[in-house]
Amino acid sequence: MHKVVIAVTLLSALSAGINCVHAASTNDKILIAYFSYAENAELPQGIDAMTSASVQYFNGELTGNTGVVARLIQQHTGADLFSIRTENKYPPTYDETLEVGEREHDEDARPEMISKITDLDSYDTVFIGFPNWYYDMPMVMYSFFDEYDFSGKKIIPFNTSGGSRFSSTINTIRQLEPNAVVTEGLSINYSRLDEAPLRVEEFLKTFGY
Repeated sequence: MHKVVIAVTLLSALSAGINCVHAASTNDKILIAYFSYAENAELPQGIDAMTSASVQYFNGELTGNTGVVARLIQQHTGADLFSIRTENKYPPTYDETLEVGEREHDEDARPEMISKITDLDSYDTVFIGFPNWYYDMPMVMYSFFDEYDFSGKKIIPFNTSGGSRFSSTINTIRQLEPNAVVTEGLSINYSRLDEAPLRVEEFLKTFGY
């Protein structure tokens, strides 16, 4: 069974000295919507990212792998950030979260969301990020696509994984949002997250950012 990829040890290079380069070739309004385990778990106050594989801090803010990539994209685009938050928190340990994630996947669950996008119509381009769980998106992402209609928008996927990359999730998004333009995406291996700043920069250049 493929293990849930939820985070890696904090890498200081991710938050140090990254230049902001805003979109040069488009006037689109941009949103970055992402799901991160660490922002949806019952973690103890002041958890040490250096001793936990489940969290990271980015410029002092608690997040996880996908949250780090989302913030790197924001630094280059000036986009708005939207964190997908679940009503029920995930457990604080890897093994317990693995069990919950497996059960949600097997049951084709639709976890409730408590965060809401207030003005989706105002956005032209939406970066959508998630970790690869069980060769699929976390099930809350299905709740997300059930909730929102991205017709006429450009969706740019990104994810983090332990080696499975996107699996078939880009095609899944295209099926869920048939009236959106869903591009190829950026997948970051959690074990090579130190390469994310350069990978993000190179990827965004292909879209004119």
